Amino acid sequence: MNATQIESFMMQYLQATNCHIIEKGVGYVTVKLSPQADKELTQRSYYWGFVERMGIEPETMTYCFIFDPLNNTLEPPVMGGPGVIDFAARVQRHEVSFGSPRLGQVFRSVHNKGRWINLFEASPVNPPKGKPPVGYSTWLGINYKVEFTCDMKRSELHSLGISLNSGEIVENFHQTLLKKKLSPRLPLNVHLQPKQMTLQKTAALAEQYMENKLKVYDHSWAVEARERLKVEQSRMDDYYIELLASLEEEHKTEVSEQYQKRQQEINSQYHPRIEAAAINCGLFHLKIPQLSIN
Repeated sequence: MNATQIESFMMQYLQATNCHIIEKGVGYVTVKLSPQADKELTQRSYYWGFVERMGIEPETMTYCFIFDPLNNTLEPPVMGGPGVIDFAARVQRHEVSFGSPRLGQVFRSVHNKGRWINLFEASPVNPPKGKPPVGYSTWLGINYKVEFTCDMKRSELHSLGISLNSGEIVENFHQTLLKKKLSPRLPLNVHLQPKQMTLQKTAALAEQYMENKLKVYDHSWAVEARERLKVEQSRMDDYYIELLASLEEEHKTEVSEQYQKRQQEINSQYHPRIEAAAINCGLFHLKIPQLSIN
């Protein structure tokens, strides 16, 4: 993930958890966390236990998330005179880049809270009076992780968008969403098109699409893996057959068990297989025309 993708992901997370955006600049955002986000990100379990026991109004943390340390418009905090601490100096700053602990924490939070989201493309907050409703269509977005496994492994990510109105399927759907401002709140003056397909049918279309896509891949890697499996099995057979022939009867049972175990291990290691799984998904209600496919 690059800085732009991370920033888009974080902004969607902050909006979905109802955080209050204090300041948004190039490469950073200053935000007052919502109670939900504060519980998930600050590790203040004792504080929240006290607040909930006493029934008092909580005071959530304010953070500044920096997405691009080298290219942002964030000014250094200004220190005041003796006894005076500028607000910006009190705000904790956290770099959110790929591999950073803070981004990993947000990933875990999203995973633990569920892999399903429901977002709307943002519209003007106060649409002009008399303006007809904006048409929205609904898309099921699914991110798949595909693993090609043998004694070597590689993986791919595939992002599909499937229209519940027409059945159209587009690839690189996540990249399309990154270009849009999304919110968990239904905008004003919006007309949602009636869905023509159920979620079950739409998900089945996506699975069939992925299956057909993977069928036409070059599978020479699997053929080569099977050949390596045969070589390893032959080596192992030669070793254990000779070893068993040289052993006394009382030792053969133990070695035979080792032989069977090694057979299972080698087969598991070298046997080629393709595993595809949906890692997250959601419904996205987008304006019509809703997509610009490049």
